[in-house]
Amino acid sequence: MAVCKDCKALERTDLLRELSEAHFDDVQNELCIFHCSKDGWFDSEKDKDGKETKNWLKSEQKITRFWQELREKIMANEESDEYDFSYFVFPPIKNAKDDFGLTDGTFSKTISFYGAKFDGVANFIDAKFAGETDFTGAQFDGVGKFASEASFQYAKKLAIKARFKYAKFAGETDFTGAQFDGVEKFDSETNFQHAKFDSKASFQHAQFAGEANFSDAQFAGEANFLDAKFYGEANFRDAKFYIEASFLKAEFYREADFWNAKFDGEECFWSAKFYGEADFSYAKFYGEADFWNAKFYGEASFYGSTLEKESHVTLGGIAKHLDLSPTVNKSSAFKLTDLEVTDTLIIKDTNLNKAEFNNVNFSKCKKIGIQNSTLSACIFNNIRWGDLSVGGYEQRFQASRDIFRQLKWANEQQGNIIEANRFYALEMAEYQKELRQGIRENFNLLITEFQKKLSQCSYKCWKSPIAKAKHRLLGSKAPQPPQAPTSKAAENNRNTSHGFGKNLGEFLVFYLNKASSNFSQSWLRPIIGYFVIGFICYCLDYRETIQWFSWEPYNAEFWRFLNPFGFSLKMEGDNRLISDFTAGKVFFKIISAFLIYQFIMALRNQTRRR
Repeated sequence: MAVCKDCKALERTDLLRELSEAHFDDVQNELCIFHCSKDGWFDSEKDKDGKETKNWLKSEQKITRFWQELREKIMANEESDEYDFSYFVFPPIKNAKDDFGLTDGTFSKTISFYGAKFDGVANFIDAKFAGETDFTGAQFDGVGKFASEASFQYAKKLAIKARFKYAKFAGETDFTGAQFDGVEKFDSETNFQHAKFDSKASFQHAQFAGEANFSDAQFAGEANFLDAKFYGEANFRDAKFYIEASFLKAEFYREADFWNAKFDGEECFWSAKFYGEADFSYAKFYGEADFWNAKFYGEASFYGSTLEKESHVTLGGIAKHLDLSPTVNKSSAFKLTDLEVTDTLIIKDTNLNKAEFNNVNFSKCKKIGIQNSTLSACIFNNIRWGDLSVGGYEQRFQASRDIFRQLKWANEQQGNIIEANRFYALEMAEYQKELRQGIRENFNLLITEFQKKLSQCSYKCWKSPIAKAKHRLLGSKAPQPPQAPTSKAAENNRNTSHGFGKNLGEFLVFYLNKASSNFSQSWLRPIIGYFVIGFICYCLDYRETIQWFSWEPYNAEFWRFLNPFGFSLKMEGDNRLISDFTAGKVFFKIISAFLIYQFIMALRNQTRRR
């Protein structure tokens, strides 16, 4: 009589009994029918496609005995509160209900397949798991070159904790319609951490009530999460998708964590819904990733993500909070298409390269923050920025003068002159702030320098007689008066007044441009200014003779006064014509030339073509 050494090592009390050698498949290695290798139970064959398959016909009796022993020694043991299949090596599971002898296909106790190996098809279709389910370290990879298929289609209630940690799936894995603890509880956990899927993995219509942990999982084949529902946190941290990942119409009700995930193939997030935070921070995109019509009701963060040169990434749909900082875009195919951002847009320390913005709506954003980013090469088509008026943008648009300059340049290159002019106005508004700040700082330095000079003067005036008396009495030991500033300090002091004057001059020129035409944005302002200033100058020159309520005979003289190309003439007593050269006329002619220039530039900005 012998005892299986694996059963003994695992302290399997239900199997630790004397067994005849008939119950052993591997007598030499002292392994029972449950733990022995199944390498000799099948013949290798090739199907019509040339793929290696397993033919189990020669071992039908052994397979029948395997399931009979399992039902009698494991499933029928009422003393145990769990089904323990740790390190079992399973032949093909054609139907879990029949093979395991389940009532209504339900595993009524906690079940453990810890370290188990499924050497053929693992069919758990429609199976129900009432207790904790543990597939940690299980291998669904057959032997050597053979790939086993694991099917959990519509498996119901993989309850409380369904652990597939470090599991290996070499063949096709199907969890289509599986429910992980139904939808009514949120304290359960589904753990596929470090799992490896060497072939197709299907989780179509699967429902995860608690946390779904796929961190560091590897999907070498297609990963299909079509219409999957994640009611708890979806953790795909450090996950790797090598071929294709489909989250089409998937719904994430809590955080969707794709931190540092790697996408090598084609990724589809079409119409996916993210009700919690969608975190793609430091994710790396090497292939095509499409978020068309996706909806981000929480924050969508691509902080630190990398779009490699060969990648094609498209963002679309609705996003409440969109964070693209600091995204590294090496691709020429990064697109934001049919996208609406409803609350916050953050682009910081980001090089968007040649990103395309097509039909994007930022008008509902309460805050747009763009800092230290490169946008000059971006393409903008049909972008709704919202209120970009000089008086209203500051409440929602936080950007530097250089950012507005880049946006102006990008639109100019596309021939969008109207949009470029709007950003030019904002660029000038930011420049106005810089001038104000410069004047304020230089003015403060000027006051400080004046006070310093005054203090030194007072010191010399009051202290010089005393210093001379001390010098006579004490000689060289007498304290010396304050020394003149060093050369560098003196240079700074000299530049203070110069800088103040320079900033003040720039400030005056700036305001003159703003008042006359709003930086060549308005052609109406210079016309109004022309007539208003002309009327004022005319009134000043003819204040003694003008009749305020009757233009005759002075109306003709007024229009001659407004003539920008010459001076009016008048007759002297000796019938000589002389030029009516007055200070008002000279001033008006100078101002009129400037206003005419502003009028022409404004018309050019509104009508120019590239």
